[in-house]
Amino acid sequence: MAKCCCAIIKKCCDNRAKLREAKGYLNSLRNSSGALDSDLSKLAANMHNMATPDNMDQCADLIANLNKDSASEIDKMITKCINKINALTAEFVAYTKEDNEYHTETKTPKKC
Repeated sequence: MAKCCCAIIKKCCDNRAKLREAKGYLNSLRNSSGALDSDLSKLAANMHNMATPDNMDQCADLIANLNKDSASEIDKMITKCINKINALTAEFVAYTKEDNEYHTETKTPKKC
């Protein structure tokens, strides 16, 4: 016999909403990261004003790598959010089916 899953369905919906919000923030962060990359490129192009011939290559390498890791990590976090949203959606579908069966069998009103 099926069981009532209204509470679990509500949690799934709440968690998906929070993850979608987090994904939105991460997308904004990725856009900011892109702007930072652009600014760092401008800085590297103007580095001749701050670097001596002795440290020019070292400065260029440092500037080029400042934002490299964070952009990659942001993309990984976005992928994790998407994967978790997809997993929660699959759970939501399964629980909704079971919940519908339960409320049909028992003729009780849905709470969700």
